[in-house]
Amino acid sequence: MNGEPLTTGRINFISSELGIGAGGDVSPEGTYTLDGAIPAGEYKAFITFNIAPSKLGTPEADVLETVPAKYQSQSTSDLTAEVQDGPNTHDFDLQ
Repeated sequence: MNGEPLTTGRINFISSELGIGAGGDVSPEGTYTLDGAIPAGEYKAFITFNIAPSKLGTPEADVLETVPAKYQSQSTSDLTAEVQDGPNTHDFDLQ
């Protein structure tokens, strides 16, 4: 996020063409690994956060305000990834 790694959240990959997706938790170092393999294709990526309603308004929930809302929804995210067969690396520059 703005040149620094995001250290929390979950990145999700969804393919409307293939009708499938997968996700993976973001580590404190800013890396992620999807929970399962996905076939080659074009995917939309978006970020979600698992924050309990009781935590809203606390410093723990500040990440919700620092990551633009457009990246937090499948319908508004403009992040895409072309997944190839085999290992892949996809970094996203959130601004």
